[in-house]
Amino acid sequence: MMTVGKRMLPDHDDQELAEEYKLQKYLTEIVVLPDSPLVGQLVFASDLTSLNFRILNIIRGKDNFLPDFRTRIQADDVLLVEGDLDNLMKVKETKGIQIMADVILEKDLQTDVIRLAELLVVRQSSLIGKTVKEVNFLQRYGLVVIAISRHGETLRSKIGSIELQLGDLLLVQGSSQRLNQMRSSNDVALLDEFEPVLYKKRKGVIAITCFAVAILLGTSQLLPLSIAFLLAAICSILFRCISTDRAYAAIDFRLLVLIGGMTAFGTAMENSGAADFLAQGIVDMMGPMGKMAVLAGFVVLTVILTQPMSNAAAALVVVPVALRAAVEMGADPRAFAIAIMLAASVSLVTPFEPACILVYSPGKYRFWDFIRIGSPLTLLLITVILLLVPVFWPM
Repeated sequence: MMTVGKRMLPDHDDQELAEEYKLQKYLTEIVVLPDSPLVGQLVFASDLTSLNFRILNIIRGKDNFLPDFRTRIQADDVLLVEGDLDNLMKVKETKGIQIMADVILEKDLQTDVIRLAELLVVRQSSLIGKTVKEVNFLQRYGLVVIAISRHGETLRSKIGSIELQLGDLLLVQGSSQRLNQMRSSNDVALLDEFEPVLYKKRKGVIAITCFAVAILLGTSQLLPLSIAFLLAAICSILFRCISTDRAYAAIDFRLLVLIGGMTAFGTAMENSGAADFLAQGIVDMMGPMGKMAVLAGFVVLTVILTQPMSNAAAALVVVPVALRAAVEMGADPRAFAIAIMLAASVSLVTPFEPACILVYSPGKYRFWDFIRIGSPLTLLLITVILLLVPVFWPM
């Protein structure tokens, strides 16, 4: 048994369906209004195409046909399109087009609290083998089917005439009360529920303003950056730019544990003297080989220390030893200081460096991606540092 949303899925097959549902594309019907900028555009070079929608069929009056490269969109066309959920939400905010289900909703369902939800057709559902029209979805459940997703299969029929199958995802719209009733349904599992409009300009402006103010406060040193961004996040929630549930779900706790662990490890290396020991070892080992060898050793050590430590901490640990070594060898300390400063900012071998951690999860990167791409890039940057620093700051 498995819980999805607040429904219990009965067996392993339904569990696999739930794990796959986020990868699906949705099929929906879009009505082109007379004032739409889409009117007159070529189907395969339209604004919808730029939003990564595939226009599968066009319903024009009583005709239902497959578009070609010469087909132009006309007013009152009903476009059968395929796209992901995020872009579908953007379409709901676009001027001049309207999702067919919204037209139905305005006529047949009047309520102040309208929400969207995803419903999964489960194994023992009585909906299997029936079309949305045959089921009489609006009258039966008080919900309008906006879009249908069927993993691995492209649907080319009108939504109302599609026979539902096990694993189909239905994007529905209706009142919160009706959606709550679906939690106890044996025909579908309620996967997720959210507000129908996800893209509001006003909320976007507020969120950007919070972010900009946080940067301003942090860079002007009125507040530490960490505190400034935490306050920006709290303000975004207070102004309802994002719900507390979505904010909590967006936190990757694995990264928090990683950052906390690496920070503690870096502090331990600094306080225990391990970093100083390594820096002094560079002087003892590379000293007989000359100034350039010592400089290269400090640059490589800084890159290595930047993995468990922050770049600032790594530089602060290495710089004093490097400057002392430069003075003892009669070299220009500035060249060593500049080289170490640059080396502390070019470590891309692992995602442990804080800047890399920030993009690691949202970018869906793997650890191997950093080693495969970051290692040669880091070596290239190290080479550039060692070649150019002595040119501008002769030793």
